[in-house]
Amino acid sequence: MTATAIPAPADTALMAENRNFKEEKMYKKRIISFLLALVMLLGTLANPVFAISSNPNKGEEAKYEIQEIDGKLYKAYKVSDLGLKNPEKLLAPKYRTRAAGDPFKHEYVNVRVKVESSLVDMSLKDDFHLKVYVALREDDTKIGEANITGNGTFTFVQTENYDPSNPDHQNYDKWYILVPTEFRYDIRIEYGRQGSIDDENVTIQVAQRAMPLYKAVWYTNNTTRPEVQAKFNDGDDRANDVTLNSKDFDELEYKSLSDIGGFLYVDGKLVDIKPENKGTMPKDKFLVSDMKGAALWKLEIEQNGEKKTKGTIEDGATKYHFNITGDFKTPFVATMRQELKVKFDPNGAKFDQAVNAEQAIGHSMKIGEAFGDLEAVTVPTKDQISNIPQKDNKDQELVGWVKDEANKGLDFSNGKNADKLVDPNGYEVKDNVTFYAVYAPKAQGKVAIQYVDEKGTAINDKYKLQDVDYPKFAEGNKDEDVDAKSIPQPAFIGYERSGDIVVTGKKYDENGRYTVEVPYKKLDSIIPEDKASEDVKKTYTPVTFAADTSKGNLKLGDADGGAEKVYYVNPVEGKTIENVRAKDNITAEGKKDVYKVDGTTPWKFAPDEVSSLNTVITTTPVTVNANFVKEKGTVTYEYKYVNNTTTTDPSKKDIPVLPTDATQYEVNTKVTAETTVAKDKTVTVKDQSDTTIGTWKFSGWNPATLDIKKGENKFTGTWTFTESLASILKGKLSPQDIKVWKNDDIDWKKGVSIDENGLTSEQKDEIRKARFEDQSGRNSGTASTNPFIGNIKVTFSDGSELLVKDQNLYVSEEMTNKDNENAPKDAITVTFKLGNGVKAMKGETEIKGAQTPAVYETYKVKPNTNLDNYKLSTNKNIFDNINPQVTDTNKFKNVVWNPTNHVVTMENNTFTANATESFIMKHTFKLLDKDNNNAEITVLPQVLNDKLPEDKTKAKGETYTPDKLEPIKEVKEGDNFYDYTFENWDPTSAVNEDKTFTGTWTREQSQSNKPIVKEPVKPGAKEITGKGKPGSEIKVKIPNAQEPNNPTEKTTTVGDDGTWKVEIPEAKKGDKYIVTQTEKGKKISEEVTVEVKEPTPSRPSRPSTPSTPSTPTTPDRVHGKDRVETAIEISKKYFRQANTVIVVDSKDFPDAMTASVLSKLLKAPILLTDTNKLDPRVAAEIQRLGAKDVIIVGGNSSVSDAVKRELAKFDKDTVERIYGKDRYETSAQVARRVVGITGKTGHAVVASGEVFADALAVAPYASREGYPILLVRANNLPKSVKDAITELAINRVTIAGGYITVNKSLEASLPTVVERLSGRTRYETAIAIADKKFSGSKETFLANGEHWMDALVIGPVGAISDRPILLTPANNAPKSLKDYIAKSIIERITAIGGTSMVSDRVLNELSK
Repeated sequence: MTATAIPAPADTALMAENRNFKEEKMYKKRIISFLLALVMLLGTLANPVFAISSNPNKGEEAKYEIQEIDGKLYKAYKVSDLGLKNPEKLLAPKYRTRAAGDPFKHEYVNVRVKVESSLVDMSLKDDFHLKVYVALREDDTKIGEANITGNGTFTFVQTENYDPSNPDHQNYDKWYILVPTEFRYDIRIEYGRQGSIDDENVTIQVAQRAMPLYKAVWYTNNTTRPEVQAKFNDGDDRANDVTLNSKDFDELEYKSLSDIGGFLYVDGKLVDIKPENKGTMPKDKFLVSDMKGAALWKLEIEQNGEKKTKGTIEDGATKYHFNITGDFKTPFVATMRQELKVKFDPNGAKFDQAVNAEQAIGHSMKIGEAFGDLEAVTVPTKDQISNIPQKDNKDQELVGWVKDEANKGLDFSNGKNADKLVDPNGYEVKDNVTFYAVYAPKAQGKVAIQYVDEKGTAINDKYKLQDVDYPKFAEGNKDEDVDAKSIPQPAFIGYERSGDIVVTGKKYDENGRYTVEVPYKKLDSIIPEDKASEDVKKTYTPVTFAADTSKGNLKLGDADGGAEKVYYVNPVEGKTIENVRAKDNITAEGKKDVYKVDGTTPWKFAPDEVSSLNTVITTTPVTVNANFVKEKGTVTYEYKYVNNTTTTDPSKKDIPVLPTDATQYEVNTKVTAETTVAKDKTVTVKDQSDTTIGTWKFSGWNPATLDIKKGENKFTGTWTFTESLASILKGKLSPQDIKVWKNDDIDWKKGVSIDENGLTSEQKDEIRKARFEDQSGRNSGTASTNPFIGNIKVTFSDGSELLVKDQNLYVSEEMTNKDNENAPKDAITVTFKLGNGVKAMKGETEIKGAQTPAVYETYKVKPNTNLDNYKLSTNKNIFDNINPQVTDTNKFKNVVWNPTNHVVTMENNTFTANATESFIMKHTFKLLDKDNNNAEITVLPQVLNDKLPEDKTKAKGETYTPDKLEPIKEVKEGDNFYDYTFENWDPTSAVNEDKTFTGTWTREQSQSNKPIVKEPVKPGAKEITGKGKPGSEIKVKIPNAQEPNNPTEKTTTVGDDGTWKVEIPEAKKGDKYIVTQTEKGKKISEEVTVEVKEPTPSRPSRPSTPSTPSTPTTPDRVHGKDRVETAIEISKKYFRQANTVIVVDSKDFPDAMTASVLSKLLKAPILLTDTNKLDPRVAAEIQRLGAKDVIIVGGNSSVSDAVKRELAKFDKDTVERIYGKDRYETSAQVARRVVGITGKTGHAVVASGEVFADALAVAPYASREGYPILLVRANNLPKSVKDAITELAINRVTIAGGYITVNKSLEASLPTVVERLSGRTRYETAIAIADKKFSGSKETFLANGEHWMDALVIGPVGAISDRPILLTPANNAPKSLKDYIAKSIIERITAIGGTSMVSDRVLNELSK
């Protein structure tokens, strides 16, 4: 149960003016929200005073308050204010011996009801019933009730809630009488008369008001309705012009003839009333005293000088029928129905003339109903339809109606498709509709049918066709003569119709007693194609005999049968293919000397299931093909040898064996010679010393292809001998040395010396083309000062070979002894020296450098060797192997080899080790207590030890200046909080000397935040209120008129809800109050001075309407006409200029979210663009900002290269693009860029890459701290993000969002989760982030939590201005958000986006 008290108005004059409508002028929105504010104002308003009744008896009404209980309003009269002498006798016991409702005269106070008009008396008889309660003020418990049903005397009776043991239930000072407020009746309690119980009474006055409420209710398909002018006749018989509403009203929504408006109770229901605003109707016209006056109240529409309550109006081509209901007791309702058409279609039949096939009806009316001037639609009856078409030669009759034209041709016989039928009677019409009549055949009789051959014998069932119906009966109209034309004559296999069907004397009857014979003629079982009818072709099976005329032809006996002969065979009589062949003695004959019929298999059959001439023919067509075969021939092979050299009879032992072929080939077959002996195949011939002396070469078979003739056919192959190059060059080759670097490629040709004396130029060319290969497994992988000895094989172009023996190979290390004579010719002599301050050990000997560098060692080195990479046998490079050290660590440091380029060339072959003089820079801290006259604190807290810089080493000539350190705020130590401020370094810098720097810090107790004081404080106020940190102490200095310099002090504690209140003497104009706040562990805050001022004058409101309370928060809004313009407006508002801008895709959120941190670090606004074209508004904003660097976040599919080219004109060098293959890799790449700027590794924020809300809300926090935002899937850590976590040494993460967006199971894949910022919803997640990370912020951004478009770019601005982002639906702020803002110290809310994203209602509601 909820209850709110509303004091009675203090202005009696204004009350007298508005007395009849006092209760009704409560607005629904104030009932819900303002009533709570009114309760707060009770302490500042004067006590309720008496309200003087304007009823005719001029009686004095008791004082009361307006009370809302469970959503309903009551007048609440305090029993102790009613002037009763014996108020304790107000409640009678519940259980008594007298009849219910009878008064307890002489025992209890009576309730007397006075009705002020005869009209009400009549109403009381019919429907007036009033229940009045006695209730407790503290909790609204109803402990008594009186049921009033008309004029008379009644008694309050105790309810079930009454508890005689409860002291409050016995204390009449806590009793109130509750009388319901109701527009229709004016109900009041007047003062009781003092005296004995006989005289004690509570008098209730009842008067009745007329009903000035009206509206139009529209039934139409049109969104645009006409404005209808009407006449509203009042109690003075005066016609008032009113306009009916053209838009739909809710059930409890009305217009009013008077200026009454808002939410009022009518018949116990809360009705929304919209005044006509044409001036206030005279108040005395609302009281009704007799039926004559009541009957004057009418709502009518005037047409052609006549006022009507029903009729028709036209709006263009649309007609509306109206009917007006209502009277003085009931709101007037003008029901407006669009005229629609109901059509009836006879569906091929004919209606009688009396039938109206098209009739008018009102929208949402049911057929058969009348309305206003519309008569009821009548449905044609069965007797009004004639000329119904037949179906299947059967007469039909009406079975019903269908609404869908597609159903009017369906079969409705025997109950079929009954679900498609629609009964027009009672059908509710909401659009033009047509009903189609549908029919079904009448009852039928039958006659038996017998199918017979020429002899009158019934035809065997085997001759029936599949899927053909052979009815045993024929139907017709019962008891009529049989119609021969209606007797079915189905086809049979092997039969044709013959003769008349005799039906004389035969009738259709119920049992089919008559039989009709249908005669047929028998056909031949095998019929040639030229004699077969079309019906035979449809039912017989075709058997085709065929011959390939290129090979032969068919024979019919001795006659030529050509290429094909077709027969049609009865498929049910068991005929075989042989039966068909024998009919004309079919055979086949091949072409002479080319083809003949195969003696074994003369015929081939199709399909494959047919195996012989004895196969029985069924329904499957059969083709019989003559099988012709050709004559045969054979193939043989022979070799032919050709030798034009001086070599006598070269060996033929390795020449392949002559091929053979035993195949019998058909005449005219093309046969290609075999390929086992390939053309150009060679066979090597060697002498006794294994030297190749020449080769046999095969030139191929002649002919290559044979056209087979009958008998033998021959292929001839030719072999030709050629002398080898090895034979010619034997004795001309000898070995010579090769010298290479380790792992170098070896040219073995350099290991052979050639004697070219006596050789032809062609033979010299052959030597140059020869292949030289080592035959001893040698390579350059191992270095040695001794040669590797082996053999080199020389292979010539003809395949012949010679072996060169005992050849030497020398392999040297890339860095070798300077005395190595077998090093390659390109070896470079390299010298290593030691300079000043450098020493190194060489064996047991120490070598020291000097101003003139001393030689340490000299080597031969392979050109272009990088000495940094080359490893000696010690597995070190030469520099590490020499390992030079400084001669004095206090004086020298950083041994460096010069030059720094260690790649050996002829010009870069001397390397010297040099050392640099260095100096040590150390740091220490000193801490001074600012709260104790800067006394030094000797023990530093850990928070300062963590800030102490590491020692630095600086080279000679390098100046060192320590960095200034940032202050540390609100460090908790014990029960207190302290601020640490860095003052300076002493000295400020140093150069060319060792130095210790002392950094001075000061510590002082943290100061409390200033309290928030609710202003203005008005003259007469008795309290000061405001907001602060829960648990803090608030101190108010109150001015003392007697001792101005000695103000009175009052203290209070801030409640858990963040509010505080201090009572003060009545405030006077000009008084000044000084307010401070002391938070736990902190110093007192700065003072807040509040001056008492008169409120700014405003237009007076009605007594029943409370003034709006002051609003501590200020609403603001940043928006454009679309998301692109909103981003530009944010840029304009928060960035006067910028060196860098970030451009992202306007169609999706991830790139903009992860770019927030980068945006804050670079102080670069984020702008949105279309993928394929740069918005000119964006270009103009970049130009306004004066940006010189442009960064695109996202790939080519987000922001195209075309846009990048357009952006290039704004970048001083090259447009930077940060992107990955997807949103997750893009977030990883942005993280690398962020860490590259901050140098801070270790911490990152993780959020969902699939929903935007969490990443949006956490962006200000992550941006402020410089933590990169990494996007993940709900249950999966993308590899690109995992790699970034490893690479950036991230060992701690903060998760934004609950377990739905970032699953609990994913935590196992992440580094240590130090915190999860989440709530039950996205709105509560945003609140959690704001509460934990921005608790001291007095400003916030407010964005839509369901649509990301406008809020994409606000994250970095939140970080820069230290403001969180809170989320809300567009039109209804969540309760959790309202509660948070109410408890917070937020003073300003800035909405991001237009009213479609965050409505004015939500913004203003949250700003209160």
